Amino acid sequence: MGSVVSAGRVVCGNEQNWSVFLRSLSFHDLSKLGVLQKQIFNVKYPSSSYKPNLSRNVYRVFSDNDLLKFFSVVKQKEVKQGLAFFLQATCGFRIGEIVGIKVQDIDFERGVISLHEQKAGKISSDQPAPFVCLDLLESWIETNDKQVAEHKDFVFFSGNPLFQRDSIDVNSFRNYFQRFRKRAGLDQTYAERNDSANPKHQTNRPLYKLTSHGFRRSYGTRLYTECKQRELIKTLLRHKKKESVDAYIQFSHQQQIELVNKVFNREPFTTIATDLKEKICLR
Repeated sequence: MGSVVSAGRVVCGNEQNWSVFLRSLSFHDLSKLGVLQKQIFNVKYPSSSYKPNLSRNVYRVFSDNDLLKFFSVVKQKEVKQGLAFFLQATCGFRIGEIVGIKVQDIDFERGVISLHEQKAGKISSDQPAPFVCLDLLESWIETNDKQVAEHKDFVFFSGNPLFQRDSIDVNSFRNYFQRFRKRAGLDQTYAERNDSANPKHQTNRPLYKLTSHGFRRSYGTRLYTECKQRELIKTLLRHKKKESVDAYIQFSHQQQIELVNKVFNREPFTTIATDLKEKICLR
C-alpha cells in the first residue's frame, strides 16, 4: 500500500498521469485505496444515529409475502442479481461472500458451497445449500458456461464492459437491491440517521426495515423457528463467540443438510425458484 500512496503523490499533479496510474493499479491495490478512503471519510464526517425505542422491536425480517413481492419484480435481464439474493435468503451468505463464489466451490453431490477467507484463500466454511438453491445454480452455470469460463469461473461474473473485473461488484448488488425494494413497495423506514455532517447527505438519512442483510436475518430467524437450537443456528450463520465451550459443540453435516432443506424446499422459495429458473432458461 505504501508504494501505491508514494506513486500517487508523484503523479497527483498531472491529470493524464494520474489516469494512467489508476489504470495500472491491481484490484487488490484499488480495494486497499477504497478501504482507506472510507476510513478517512468516516473520521472527517462522523455520523450519529437517532433510533426511537420502538426500533429495538422492529421486525426486520422478510415475511413470505415480502419475499414473493421482492422476487416477483426481478426482470429477466436482472436474474443474476435475483439469484444472488436468493442465495442470501436460503444460504445465509453475506453479499461480500457471494461475489467470490466460483464453480469449483460448489459441491452438488455433497450439497455444500465452500466459502473462502479473503486472506490467504483458506476455506473458512462448507455452507450447506438446499436443493432448491443448488438446482438454480446448476441451471445458471449451464446456461452461462461461456461467460463463467471467460471470467475465471466466477459464478456471478461481471457484465460491465467499462471495468475489467471478473466478478460483479458488491456495490452493484446493493444498488440492485434498493431498486428491487422500491419496485416491490418494500421501502418502509423505521428511523433516521443524523448525517448532517456528511457532505453527501447533509440531512437525516432514512433507515429501512428491509435491507440486503435482512435476507441473512431472515435465514437465521426461519431456521431457529424450525429447530429452536441456538448453537446449530450459530454454526450455520458462522458467527464467532469467545466462549471456549463453542469449540466442543459440533453438528453433523447431515443434520445441517436436513434442516436447510426442510426449511427452504417449500413455499415461497419453490415458487420463487421456478420463476427465476424460467428467466434463466430464456436468456
